[in-house]
Amino acid sequence: LHMTDQLAGYAAAFEDARARLHAVADPLSDRAFLWKPSENGWSVGECIVHVNILAAGYQPPLEAAVADPAAPRAAGPFRYGPLSRLFIAAQKPSGPKIPTAPAMAPPPADGLRATVDRARAMSGLDAQTDAYVALCRAADGLDLRAIRVRSPFLPVWF
Repeated sequence: LHMTDQLAGYAAAFEDARARLHAVADPLSDRAFLWKPSENGWSVGECIVHVNILAAGYQPPLEAAVADPAAPRAAGPFRYGPLSRLFIAAQKPSGPKIPTAPAMAPPPADGLRATVDRARAMSGLDAQTDAYVALCRAADGLDLRAIRVRSPFLPVWF
């Protein structure tokens, strides 16, 4: 299926993020995958679980919005409003920090060792990436500025 350049860029960014996370996680021993740099720091495994929780929370409302036959249609590229741009910027390491909602946090750790199921975390990452790339394809032709999806984690903010 054809995608606009903007949606193709989003799909490529999801694929790139998956590749970068695998490049970090795959060579690690299980011990290194679960190691936390401090009591408040997150292990590589916990970071991946956080990404999976976030993606799983947004997936159903995004799928519903894209599948809605009444969804507004328009050709891109689109420029988003200030709150959307802030949220997007916050996803970058150098961006503003948004507090992690408790529902987005990984499971409790045992001291400096995370309690993450590595195989489940990595397969979840792959499944979520595939789902988001499919959402990019399905969103082709929709007015991405007009479709609103509230955060399932921070509904007051977005």
